[in-house]
Amino acid sequence: MNEINKNDENLAQIKELSKKGYKELKSGSIKDALDIFNKAYEIDSKNTYILIGIGDSLRKLKRFDESIEYYRKVYSLDNKNRFALLGLGDAFRGLHKREEALEIWLEYLKIYPYDYSITTRIADVYKKMGDISQAEQYYFRALEINVNNKFALMGLGDMYYKNKDYSKALIYWEKLLVLEPKLINILTMVGNIYRRKKDFPTAKKYYIQSLSIDGNNSYAIFGLADSLRGEKKYKEALAYWLQMDELDPENSKVITRIGDCYYNLDNMDDADEYFNRALELGWNKYSIYGKALIDRFRKEYDKALSKYFEILENDQTDVRTILYISDTYIENNQKDEAVEFLKKKLELLPNTIPIVSKLNSIMIGDFEKSVGVLDEDEDVDAHIDDPDYGIR
Repeated sequence: MNEINKNDENLAQIKELSKKGYKELKSGSIKDALDIFNKAYEIDSKNTYILIGIGDSLRKLKRFDESIEYYRKVYSLDNKNRFALLGLGDAFRGLHKREEALEIWLEYLKIYPYDYSITTRIADVYKKMGDISQAEQYYFRALEINVNNKFALMGLGDMYYKNKDYSKALIYWEKLLVLEPKLINILTMVGNIYRRKKDFPTAKKYYIQSLSIDGNNSYAIFGLADSLRGEKKYKEALAYWLQMDELDPENSKVITRIGDCYYNLDNMDDADEYFNRALELGWNKYSIYGKALIDRFRKEYDKALSKYFEILENDQTDVRTILYISDTYIENNQKDEAVEFLKKKLELLPNTIPIVSKLNSIMIGDFEKSVGVLDEDEDVDAHIDDPDYGIR
């Protein structure tokens, strides 16, 4: 009888300690929770609620190896215990042991197949391991269980974006934004995709939405400025580039863009000032391009040519610079020099279509088409990821 009373007393004490421990755990008082669970453990070392409580406390304290010991004790008592499997998976994830976490979560999913959160975590692991096919399979499975699974939508979008499958990334990120319209990082990346597609009005919509949430978000300001530049709205773009300059005054790309805007607004003095400022931060090909354009505007062709040849010294195969040099010769009424220069470059770069096209246009006298622009046959998309593309 006394033994029964003692067992009942111990059970009541463990229940009370367990209740207090989980309350502290929920409130964020992790160390206090761990102390309480340890007291209960001294009374009964095989109580699964207490073992899980200790494991959860240690895991939240990032003592992952220790937490695994306690989850394994529960697993040895009950290999279908949901909380032990979840704790083990998260602890292995905390240790960056993807394969071990994956093994546990796959085992968990056999028992609890409709848990879309774990299905999504499995997909995340496959994504990080570069197994796109398996990642897709589990993301889609998670969405079948819950079509509004935000983490699966985010994961799919991220996976496709990193693999440059931008159209698919848009599908899932735009669905995500319907559910969570204030995710600034997603808003700006969706804006970036539309900007890459040269759909500048749609890109601007997403950047403006981002700025309505955080008016100083540099990614949104940069994207909005660049979209306006894409629309050739240089005056509007300039206001945002100047705002970017205040946020990041040593960003040579931004400074160069400001110079580019001033150039396109026919303000050569301010353009020159910003191109020089960018060059003070280090050698900058696009600022040199900008200064050469100012020289050409002022009909100081020798100065422009010296700048282009400076760039060419670093890369004799720079087709864009080669075309600029030929344009400058033509502008200075030096047709023979342009032809001779291009022929020499074709010896170095035989059958290079933009150079052949440029040479042919000069030879047939189609000078107006070649002056000041890149040939239509140049692969412009090759520069699409270049943040300074457009400095001309």
